[in-house]
Amino acid sequence: MKESCDNFAELLVDYADGCLPAEQSARVTDHLTECDHCRTLLESLQKSLELAQVIWQDNLSKTPETIRIPAPARTTQRSWLRYVAAAVLIVSAILIATNMLEKPAKHQPTFAEIEQKITDAGNAAKLLAAADFLGGYANAETIAKQQYRRIVETYPNTPAADKAKTQIE
Repeated sequence: MKESCDNFAELLVDYADGCLPAEQSARVTDHLTECDHCRTLLESLQKSLELAQVIWQDNLSKTPETIRIPAPARTTQRSWLRYVAAAVLIVSAILIATNMLEKPAKHQPTFAEIEQKITDAGNAAKLLAAADFLGGYANAETIAKQQYRRIVETYPNTPAADKAKTQIE
């Protein structure tokens, strides 16, 4: 029974190189005696291998400086990806810079402002102590409430103003 040429197509390269095991090599030899097509294919393959061997030997005889291995061609799929990545980085940097420029810088109080806050808190505390003292007298309740209101209006961001608010309510 004659085997199909398709079964031998892959084996011909190894047969030409002499790399097939003895059993497979005998099968290919038997097929080649009967098949002109595979014999012609094998002859062409052997000529190609001989030419490749000559080129290989010629390149080996050159000095290493003259042998150039070309770099693989860049694919267009990857080059556009680099442009997209670069564009994303640029847009991100612009957005971050714009955001930083639009945000007002936090105000750092000066020494004079800190000193004024301390003075205001002290004055408010003194007025609160005086108002509390006056609130202890029955006749001075109205004056004490006026003092509490003055503390809340004049020194609104002090602990004394918070306590004065509770006395007014």
